[in-house]
Amino acid sequence: MRADDGKGRWDYRLVMFDIKQDTPSGYTFLGLFSGAGGLDLGFSKAGFEHTESSDILPYAVETMRQNRPEWDVLCQDVRDYAEIPVLQGF
Repeated sequence: MRADDGKGRWDYRLVMFDIKQDTPSGYTFLGLFSGAGGLDLGFSKAGFEHTESSDILPYAVETMRQNRPEWDVLCQDVRDYAEIPVLQGF
């Protein structure tokens, strides 16, 4: 499969859907400022276990929920995470 369309342009759809998931890494991740979830998808495909994702924009959250219905996706401000001990001090 070629990512190049033959005219010197890249067709990123071919690249995006050809990502193979690596073996589980044993690590988890929390997606903050997730937008449509591209970085979160990369972590997931790299073997990290998804715990949840968050964004303040409702349309970004809806996009993620439609694309990854198995994920826990929250529409909230990241300042609401202040009570999580691991994030204190950041």
